[in-house]
Amino acid sequence: MFCNNGTRYYPSSCFKFLIWAEGTTSNATTINANWTLSGSADLSDKIVNIYQSATCAGVAVETSPLLGAAVVTYAFTSVVSNNSYTYTVTTNDTAGNSTVSSCSAAIYTDTLPPANATSLSWTESTPFSGTAINANWTPSTDPDLNT
Repeated sequence: MFCNNGTRYYPSSCFKFLIWAEGTTSNATTINANWTLSGSADLSDKIVNIYQSATCAGVAVETSPLLGAAVVTYAFTSVVSNNSYTYTVTTNDTAGNSTVSSCSAAIYTDTLPPANATSLSWTESTPFSGTAINANWTPSTDPDLNT
């Protein structure tokens, strides 16, 4: 039995719909990989590989222990701020066959607060007798700030 993820056929131990529970960005220190398994009766276990990249490239930064056949989520707790993560799932059947999923979508993590604004000052000098004053500062240089 085979199933199709839209571009490729996998053996009966396949899985699909690899997503991060938190979406595409997160400020959490734990992120959760989720997937949907096929209905195959011969699944035995699986392993999740987490990559610190947007494309499942390089060496996995974490490999899960063997997870049971019914498990459909894995919590990654070694999040490093300002990084992208992706994952693959390797599923094994009772005959010893294994299949590796395609790469998940990436999630970007940002767990650190932005840097403070600096050089706070007033345009007017003290004492000032006007009715309006002007504050000045140098904005934070963090690249991921909202306005």
